[in-house]
Amino acid sequence: MKIKNLLTWAEEEIYKGTGSAIPAREAEILLEYILNISREKLYIILHEEFPSEYLEGYKSIVLERTSGKPLSYITQTKEFMSLPFFVDPSVLIPRPDTEILVEEILRMSKNIKNPAILDIGTGSGCIGLSLACYLKESSVSVTDISPEAIDIAKKNAANLSLTSVSFYCGDLFEPVKGLLFDIIVSNPPYISYEEMNDISREVKDYEPSIALFSNEEGLFFYKKIISEAKNYLKKEGFLAFEVGIGQAETVSNLMKIHHFEHIKIVKDLSGIDRVVTGVSGE
Repeated sequence: MKIKNLLTWAEEEIYKGTGSAIPAREAEILLEYILNISREKLYIILHEEFPSEYLEGYKSIVLERTSGKPLSYITQTKEFMSLPFFVDPSVLIPRPDTEILVEEILRMSKNIKNPAILDIGTGSGCIGLSLACYLKESSVSVTDISPEAIDIAKKNAANLSLTSVSFYCGDLFEPVKGLLFDIIVSNPPYISYEEMNDISREVKDYEPSIALFSNEEGLFFYKKIISEAKNYLKKEGFLAFEVGIGQAETVSNLMKIHHFEHIKIVKDLSGIDRVVTGVSGE
């Protein structure tokens, strides 16, 4: 069977199984993964015969995808901020919306010399490690309650040749008691349990629930972090969150109650309020 024909089969199967908006590209990505070739190389060999020794392997991962397993968990990689991140089902798959949060912190950091940054609930490390890559003079610490997530974040740091990031396993601020930071950032679990049935099966069935769901209508972790953040922020330090749809105003008000100032809401590329930042007041 020619590679082009096999891709047509895979595209149809993926579309039938998942309703993907980009089934052709997903078929290509899986083929590039199984053959360990670039997209450019794939287009060069489209009319060649598919290597028979890889046929069963390719069909197998296509069927994994049609069952709903996220593409990034199959290929074990996801690009974020133009950087490659290893992922598996013990961590969330990085989302493009979260890049808005990182970009906002990069802007916030321009006037801070050697910023000390804390990333709470780091998961794959995509936020903290991206900041460490793009803010070479920064000091980045990351925490997560999941030992498996910390292991993956360490792996990604090694893959990105980052040697100065500090890793802490524990709940929220617990493992960094006594430390102070210029910036605290978090993309905490913010989906309420009442919304569980509204999310896609790819997310609900495959991504770690500990990183998705939160009590108190999805606000539990915002309340906890905001109430404790001033104990870990330097004077006029920044606190920054990614928030779920419809949560920005509530999170902003929580920050005002705890005397944060200069509160700012930033929209994502779809026009949804996605990031909330504030400055520690008196």
